[in-house]
Amino acid sequence: MPKPLGSLSASLLARKGDARPAMRPLALGTATAEPVEDDAAPMASVTVATARRIARESAARTRTGKAAFTLRLDSDRHVRLRLASAMTRHSSQHLVTLALDAFLQNLPEVDALVAQLPVTRAPK
Repeated sequence: MPKPLGSLSASLLARKGDARPAMRPLALGTATAEPVEDDAAPMASVTVATARRIARESAARTRTGKAAFTLRLDSDRHVRLRLASAMTRHSSQHLVTLALDAFLQNLPEVDALVAQLPVTRAPK
């Protein structure tokens, strides 16, 4: 005889990233006073995906002085940037940074304005 299907209720739902393992109640009389011998290797406490996410976040925190922003390109420029990236074997970010640096060299007024800004501490 098949088990009856459980119903999905709001108490079983979790927001993305907030999910936790379900705890099953112990049946009375199943707990033992003596330790159980287990020859199996211990399971990893985090999944591979979690470890990668933590590594990315940690690396992002250790990079000092960097800021992120979104660059919207029309499809023609996007294709050209991707092709240039493939041809030069440099990331698109590296190519855009080089182009920005070259552009900013032609604007000495920007350096003069930067020199007037108050000195700020590097992010932790």
